[in-house]
Amino acid sequence: MITNPQNFRQWLLDSAKKEAERYYDADQMLCLIPRETIWYAITLLESSEASDVALANKILAHTQVDDGTHSPATLFVLLQRYPHLLSASAKNNILNNLKSNLPISATVRYSDGNVNHPLAAFVHLICAGELFEMPAYSELGHRLLQDFHRTISARRHKHHLQAEMAEYNSPTYTALDLWFFAIAAEFVQNQQARALALFLEQRLWLNVALHWHAPSQQFAGPFSRAYAEDSAGGFSALHCTFAFAMQQPIFLDADLPRRFAHPSALIENALIAILNFHVPEAAKEIALSKSYPTAFRMTTYCEQYHENSTRQENQRSLSCFDDQVYAGGWGDLTTCMTAEYCLGTASRPYVNGGQNDVFSLRYRRAEHISSLQDFRGMYSRLVFNGGAVGQDNFCHTVGGDIDSSYLYEEGRGFVFQHKNLALVNYIPKPQGNTNVAEIRIDLIFSYHAPFDQLLVGGSNITEFPHEFNHTPQIIIQDFRTLIAVLPSFAKGIKEHRGRIWINGDHLMISLYLYKGKKRNFTREHLSSLCCGFAFCVESTDHFAAHDDFARFISAAAVSTNLVDKRLQKTTLKFDGNEMVFVLDPFSERIAQRTWNETDLALFHTDVESRDKQVCDYVLNGPYVR
Repeated sequence: MITNPQNFRQWLLDSAKKEAERYYDADQMLCLIPRETIWYAITLLESSEASDVALANKILAHTQVDDGTHSPATLFVLLQRYPHLLSASAKNNILNNLKSNLPISATVRYSDGNVNHPLAAFVHLICAGELFEMPAYSELGHRLLQDFHRTISARRHKHHLQAEMAEYNSPTYTALDLWFFAIAAEFVQNQQARALALFLEQRLWLNVALHWHAPSQQFAGPFSRAYAEDSAGGFSALHCTFAFAMQQPIFLDADLPRRFAHPSALIENALIAILNFHVPEAAKEIALSKSYPTAFRMTTYCEQYHENSTRQENQRSLSCFDDQVYAGGWGDLTTCMTAEYCLGTASRPYVNGGQNDVFSLRYRRAEHISSLQDFRGMYSRLVFNGGAVGQDNFCHTVGGDIDSSYLYEEGRGFVFQHKNLALVNYIPKPQGNTNVAEIRIDLIFSYHAPFDQLLVGGSNITEFPHEFNHTPQIIIQDFRTLIAVLPSFAKGIKEHRGRIWINGDHLMISLYLYKGKKRNFTREHLSSLCCGFAFCVESTDHFAAHDDFARFISAAAVSTNLVDKRLQKTTLKFDGNEMVFVLDPFSERIAQRTWNETDLALFHTDVESRDKQVCDYVLNGPYVR
């Protein structure tokens, strides 16, 4: 659908109510969890039916929350928005919840990882602390918000200055960040705290606007955390928040959250509908009118992290963390946008990378976007033992079930992007070293319409599955976008096997690191299987004929070599240029990224754009005050 600004608020409420009613348990007075239950209550309070308002009050008089983050922050908004609709018992219970959650919120900190939960806690501390005239809490919340701002805008090391927050550019969680900033900017009484929240909200709106690719009606990557509909494109919390706050018609497909069993993506629309956002005019101009091409890079900093795992205790399987620590530290994010496509990558994973799209492509397939057939999304994953997008999976590395709301990343992705080119390397997560029957890298395309042309080793492929046992050049022509994929296998992988196949509304190009009888690997052996692909995206603006692009790519060569026994060197050569990416797959240290022998390491930010507002925002620092 194309959103209509005149009735979009009502659509948000209706879509949330309809989805919540599918999951609401009247006996338990619960819709999934307390947070979603509160969102459902919003839709009932907004109803013209007295019975709905009565049910909302019944729910709110019963609901107990103890998360200290999203739920109390949302309850505070209800208290402000509906003072005349809330019954005495509902209001008293809300107040009790707000007060009892203050000590919980006071324990939450930003630790260079998750952003949305700490922000919700800080906002609750300030708002509820002021409400109950408990300055110890409100002052703590203000101080923690100041610390957060200082960290993401001014952390400086020898070779880096931080530009972007750790949980960056998430189609789901960046939207939540906007919600909590907007709540504080609207309701906080302390002028300094309110001004800081407003500043952060408006700077984040500029960031969102920068990533909006109007020609495809999608957000450009990379994404720190993404659900299946976020990765493929077409719907997200950020889409809904953007359309509502910007008051702009955009394309949405609201069936996608149900397709991927992600009900929260619809139920949360209730909160969006009752918030006041503070979008600066510059954000609207950048989102809707920026010129192409535009390219930018930003540094980020992430905490070290463990992999999710399970352990057996008293004949029960308990969730836990694996002992091994993933390296954190500095990384950078690169986005290249033209009128036809946007390519975004992250140099290293966000925390354990479970929902991380370190590689993301969107491009349009029509002049105007009005259906899922009119654009295509692409991203990548490494999976073990048959995991596949769009279905429930048993996640081998975690040792537990993951539903279809996202395909869990079972590899560690590292990317070197230079403009429209990328070298992508994946390291299998060492936690998956036992009982391995299959390891593969999937290049995942949304597939609501076929490609205009797909060439594998020069042959036109129209029937699937298609298998190959060498390293062919794969070329795709789709509307005005041209894509080349050049597989790159580690030296220790003797069989270079691949498969192109369709699973529902996705097409995968799969590259196999291992496929055979179940076996155990050492963790070190798994890390040595680091491999991936070289990637090039172009448009017919530069290659009028598909054959011209195919000839151009035919001269390209990608190679992988071992240096000093442990460093993996991937080299892409073509058209007189050389792109080199050197990675230590055992320590996850990026040792070299050069373009024609020029080091492309990033200190803070970089941008190429004809638009002064874009350049000023990026070069000055996204969150520098």
